Amino acid sequence: METTKLSSAVAARRLGNSPASLRRALRHRLPLAGARAAAPRRARAWQLLALSPTPTVLMDARIGMPLRANEAALRLYGLSQAEFLVLTKGGTASLFGTLDEWAGRSGEGGRSAVDAPPAPEAPDWQGSGGTGGPRLRRQLGDRTILLERSLQQVTYGRRAAFLVAARDITAEVQFAARASEALADTLDAERLYPIILEQAARVLPCDRAHVLLLKDGWAVVAAAWGTPLLERGSRLYSLDRPASGWYPETMGEAAYLADALLEPAFIHAPECSPEQRARSVIGVPLMAGETRLGFFSVISTTPNRYTPDHLRLARAFGERVTQAVRSAHLYAMERDRSRAAQDLAALRDGL
Repeated sequence: METTKLSSAVAARRLGNSPASLRRALRHRLPLAGARAAAPRRARAWQLLALSPTPTVLMDARIGMPLRANEAALRLYGLSQAEFLVLTKGGTASLFGTLDEWAGRSGEGGRSAVDAPPAPEAPDWQGSGGTGGPRLRRQLGDRTILLERSLQQVTYGRRAAFLVAARDITAEVQFAARASEALADTLDAERLYPIILEQAARVLPCDRAHVLLLKDGWAVVAAAWGTPLLERGSRLYSLDRPASGWYPETMGEAAYLADALLEPAFIHAPECSPEQRARSVIGVPLMAGETRLGFFSVISTTPNRYTPDHLRLARAFGERVTQAVRSAHLYAMERDRSRAAQDLAALRDGL
């Protein structure tokens, strides 16, 4: 059998150890399996991210090249592990952005990726790398990918690094374009509500969606989607009696019910069969300054259905509904003023 001599550095890399650890294992005649088992902390830390459903990429903060990508990220980008490992600098820039781009947006809450090199004796993995930092967009064919850099820098081995979380926002972008087009085309809320609810149903896992407006102290159905379909104009509950119905109480914030069956104040649609009863519910207040106009809600018949990402999406839809409500209100005021002016002119002509 042929044998090949390897340097300690190459052998250590193949075994998943540092050269010093390998030499120590051989000097004290420790089993090589034991040396292999002593995996670096960075590998164990990455294993946690590798299992995450959030597409995540670990980027070298000095040269801007990717170090690792979890399976969710590879699926999002349609890359194999081999293709990821041989990405060129240009390919990396087109997929994950450049250091200049990230640094140029550091004022949004993150800091430059290169301004804090790790100490020589830093551990293999530091920091949680939470997101909330600067963002970039990338266009991949007909898909739009949103990238968000972690606020906290980490170290991978002795390299300065940062995490980038990726998300496909194609549906959100398409919805925003369609809603903006509709808002520019008409001020008729009755045309806008169905568009918004239909788009919400495509993006959010829901069985029903509603727009409820406040009129004379009642929550009144302005638009509805799904089954059973609530009749437009029907009153659901009175806000003068809080126990008569559940609704988001925090101004401008989305509220979430993990299971509406556990909320005594929640009012189920009267036509609901047991299997159609609301379980997971998101409610978003529709605001005009400090004034509450109504609520936008999405409902699923599955308990614990929604995630923080779903809450964020629901808030975005709520903002569009608010725009539609405001536009309809301004349209109605202008229409009333026009009619009043016409009536006044007719009255003067008759004198």
